[in-house]
Amino acid sequence: MLLQKIHKLRTLLLLIVILAGVFLWKPLQQALVVNNSLRIWFKEDAPALKQYDDFQRRFGSDEVIIILFSDERGVLQKANIDKIKALTARIEAHPDVALVLSISNMKMLQKEGIGLIASDLLDARLSEQERREKLDRVPLLSRHLINEDFTATRLIVQFKRLPDMDARRGQIIQAVKEVAYQEIAREQLAFGGVGVIFEGLNELSQQDFGLFLAIAYGVMCVVLVYLYRSFLILILALGVIALATYFTLGLYGLAGHELNLMSTLIPIILVLLGMIDVIHIVNERMHLQSHAINAREKALTALKNVWKPCLFTTLTTMAGFLSLLFTPMSILREFGLFSALGILLCLIFTYLLSLLMLPLLKDIRSRNFPMASLWHDVIQYKKVLLIATLVLCLISVVGMFQVKVDTYTLGYLPQDHPVVKDHVLITQKWGDYMPLELMLDISENYSIHSPEVVQRSLRLMDTLKSMEGISAGFGFSSLTQAGLQAQYGDKADKALQSKSAVLQMQRVLRRYYPALYTHLVDSTGQYARITLFGKMSSAATLKDKMDTLMALSAGTMDSLATVIPSGYLPMYADIINYVTQSQVKSLALAIIFIFLLVWIFIRDVQLALVALLTNMFPLMILFGWIGWLHIDLDIATASIAAIGLSFCIDDSIHFIYDYKKNRLTGMNSYEAQAQTFRKIGPALVTSSLILFCGYILMVFASLKTIHLFGSLTALMVIAALYAQLVIFPLLIQKLDTGSR
Repeated sequence: MLLQKIHKLRTLLLLIVILAGVFLWKPLQQALVVNNSLRIWFKEDAPALKQYDDFQRRFGSDEVIIILFSDERGVLQKANIDKIKALTARIEAHPDVALVLSISNMKMLQKEGIGLIASDLLDARLSEQERREKLDRVPLLSRHLINEDFTATRLIVQFKRLPDMDARRGQIIQAVKEVAYQEIAREQLAFGGVGVIFEGLNELSQQDFGLFLAIAYGVMCVVLVYLYRSFLILILALGVIALATYFTLGLYGLAGHELNLMSTLIPIILVLLGMIDVIHIVNERMHLQSHAINAREKALTALKNVWKPCLFTTLTTMAGFLSLLFTPMSILREFGLFSALGILLCLIFTYLLSLLMLPLLKDIRSRNFPMASLWHDVIQYKKVLLIATLVLCLISVVGMFQVKVDTYTLGYLPQDHPVVKDHVLITQKWGDYMPLELMLDISENYSIHSPEVVQRSLRLMDTLKSMEGISAGFGFSSLTQAGLQAQYGDKADKALQSKSAVLQMQRVLRRYYPALYTHLVDSTGQYARITLFGKMSSAATLKDKMDTLMALSAGTMDSLATVIPSGYLPMYADIINYVTQSQVKSLALAIIFIFLLVWIFIRDVQLALVALLTNMFPLMILFGWIGWLHIDLDIATASIAAIGLSFCIDDSIHFIYDYKKNRLTGMNSYEAQAQTFRKIGPALVTSSLILFCGYILMVFASLKTIHLFGSLTALMVIAALYAQLVIFPLLIQKLDTGSR
C-alpha cells in the first residue's frame, strides 16, 4: 500500500531530490577539499589537543619546514651564500611566515670592551676558509644550520599561527617551494617537516580518491552488464550510487567537514555497498518473471518482498559504522556517521529509482551459478570442510596473537614519493631532524632568569640527547649559555650561577635575537621552550620514547619546572591509544548491535546466534592475516573489522529471511536450505563478486591506507562468502531442531 502511494508520488519526490541537490552543490565543493591535519583525529577537549593549543598560544605556530640546500663542492662558496641570502629574504617577506633561521641572517655575538655586539654570522668579504673558521667558533648556532663537512645547510621556516592553517598549508608550502626553486636548482633542494608530510598525504589522498572512485564505478559497470546483460539495471545502480554519494558528501560539507584519509573511502564504500540492495531486488524480480502479472505489479511485488531484509541489512550495516561514534577518534566518528548516513540514503534512493525504472524491465536474464550442485557438494563433503574450517580458525587464532598496534604516517606514502625521497636525502645529508617540542612550566618561586632553571635545563638537554633517536637539542638555556660564553669565555660556567649575569644576558638576547627569543620564551617569562631533533618514528616507538623522556625530565628538573610534551609529535604518539580503544570499542559494539538487530528481525535466538557465529569466521581470518603478514593495526585497518562485520552479515540476513519463510511452509531444514541456496545464492555470489572485484583493485593504490583497506576488506568478503556457503549450513544442521 505504501509502495503504491510512493509510486504515485515518484515524480514529485524526484523533483524534491533535484532541488535538494542544487542546495547541496556548494557544500559538496567544500567537502572535496582534502585535509589530513593531525587535529582531525582528536576530540576538541582531548588533553593532547589542549596542550598543543596552549603551546601555540605561548610560542606561536610549530608549523616548520626544513629546507635543505646541498652542494658537494661546499655551501660556503660566495655564489651559494648569495643564493641563501636571497632565498632567506624572499621567504621572510611572505606574509604567513613568522621566522626564518639560516646562516645568512643569524647574528654572532662578539665581545667589545665590556659589552657585546652582534655581527653577521657570515661576511661576504671573507674567504670560504675564513667562513668555516668563524662558524667553528660558534658551534651552538652553526651545527643547527650547517653540517660537519660544510656540504649542506638548512633553512628553518616557521609559519605564523593562522586560524585556517589546515586549509592554507598546501598553498603556503607550495609558495615557499616555488620561491626556493627560483633561487636554487631543484636537484639541490629537499623539503621536510610534519606539514610537508601531511601535504603529501593530502595530494595523494585526492589523487587516489578520484582514481579509485572511477575504478569502482568501472568495475560495477562491467560486472553488472556481464551478469545481467541489461543497461537499464546498470543505470539503476549508477543512479542509486551517484545520488547517495552526492548527498552524503554534500551533507558532509554542510556540516563543515573536509575529506581526509578515512572519509575519502566513503564514496568507494557507497559505490560497492550501494548496489547490494539493487542486486537483491533484481534477483527477486527475476523469480517473478513467470507470474501472470504486468511489469508494474511485478516491480511492486519484488520491492515489497525484499523490503524487510533490505531494511535490516541497511540497519546492520549502519550499526557497524555507527559503532565508531563511541571511539575517541574524531576522524573515525565522522567517518562512521556519514558512512551510515550514506548507506541509509542508498536504501532510500534504491527504492525511489526502482519505482521509476523497475516497471520498465520486461525480461531479466543473468548468468547462472550452479548453486544446487554447490549445495550438494557442501553436504557431501561436510566433514572435510569442517576440518578445513577448524584448521583455518586455528591458524588465524595463532596469527591474532601476533597483531601489533602502531601507526607510521610517513609509511603511508610510497617509497618513490617526493616527500619520502626528500626525507631520505635530509636524513643522509643532515641526520635526524624531526622536531619534538617540550614546554617548561617554571615553578612560582623561579623564573626564566633563575640560574638554577638555566643550569638544570642544560643538564636536561644533555641527558635527553643521550637517548637513542635524539640527535640534537636547542632551547632558551643553550642560547643563554652561548651568549655567556661569548661575553665571559672560560668563566661562562661561573656566570651561569649568577642571577644578574643571566638576567643581563636575557636582555641582550631579547635585543639582538628578538624573533628567536620570542620563539623560545613566552611573554610572562614563566614558560620556556626546548626543541629536540630526532628520528621520524612510528607512534608506538614515539610513545615509548616519550615515556622515557618524561621520566628523565621529571628526575632532572625536579621541583624547578614541569616539563610538558608539546607540538605535533605527542599528539601523534597518543594515536596508538586511540587506535586500540577504537578497535576494541567499535568491534564490541558492532557485535552487540548487529546481534540485537538480527534477533529483532527474525525473532529467533538460535538463528541470530547462527548468523553471528557464521560471521565471526571472517573476523578471525582478518586478524589472523594481519598478524601473520605483520600488518600494523593502525588508522587504516582499525575500523575494518567493525565495518566488515556489518556488511558481511547482510548475506546472512537475506539467507535467514528466506530460509525461515521456507521452514514456515513446512520444509525441513535440509529442504529449506536447498531452496534458499537456489533462490538467494546467486545474489550472494553476485554481490560478493562485485565487492571483491571493487575492493581488491585498491591494492594498486599509492596511499597505504586505501591499499590496506581494499585488500583486507576483499579478504573479508571472500571469507564471509565461504562462511555463508559452508559454515552456515553446518551450524544450521546442528542447531535447528527441525533438521532432516
